[in-house]
Amino acid sequence: MSRRAGFTLLEIVIALVIALMLVTLAVPGIAGLLRDRDLQQTFEGFDDLVRQAQERAVAEGRGFRIVFGEVAAVLEPSDPRDDDAGAEVAQYPIQDKETLTLERTAALVKKPLAEWPFWRSGCCEPVTVRYTGPAGSWTAEYDPLTVRGTLVETSVR
Repeated sequence: MSRRAGFTLLEIVIALVIALMLVTLAVPGIAGLLRDRDLQQTFEGFDDLVRQAQERAVAEGRGFRIVFGEVAAVLEPSDPRDDDAGAEVAQYPIQDKETLTLERTAALVKKPLAEWPFWRSGCCEPVTVRYTGPAGSWTAEYDPLTVRGTLVETSVR
C-alpha cells in the first residue's frame, strides 16, 4: 500500500493552535502601540494650538489666551478688535470621555480662571496641562519663555 503525501488532521490542528497562540500574544502589544500613538496625537494636537497662540501673539503684537471649556480649548485675543469678528477660531475640541485641565502654578489667586495668557512677546505663564481620555492620560509642563511643552507623565490604558 502506498501512502499519499500530505498532512494529517493532527498536524493541521497543532499548526493552527500554534498560530492562534502567536496571534493571542501579539494582539495586546499592537493594541498598546495604537493607544500610545493615539495618546501622542492628542498631545501634538493640543501643542499645535499652543504654537498658534505664541505665533499669533508675536505676529499681531497683542495678547492672546487659551480658554479651557467643557467642549473645547479655544484660542482668542485678549483684546478683541472689530476685524476679529470674521476670523477663524482656532480650538482643540474635547470629545466625550475626555478631560483637559489647566493648572496655573504661578497664579497669585487660589482659584484662577481656566485661561492661559500669552503676551505679545510670545512668552506665557508657566502652566501644567493634564489630559485624560480613552487612550490614557498625559501631563505636560510648559516653559514660560520658550512655550515648549514637556511630557512629564503618560499613562496608556
